[in-house]
Amino acid sequence: PKTSGGAEAMAKELGLCFLGRIPLDPLIARSCDEGRPYFVAHPDSEATKQFLKLFDGILEKLTA
Repeated sequence: PKTSGGAEAMAKELGLCFLGRIPLDPLIARSCDEGRPYFVAHPDSEATKQFLKLFDGILEKLTA
């Protein structure tokens, strides 16, 4: 059965910062298999948007 929120709940339980979710997209694996950067091939996808949000969260934590 489909579940969601497990990683966020685990982060909270461990006292860790939860930076975000990446939606599963089969095109990520295809891009990797073809040697093409997913972010370049699919710049407007929801997964790319969430990856960039996650990267920004990491940078924010590193510069804080």
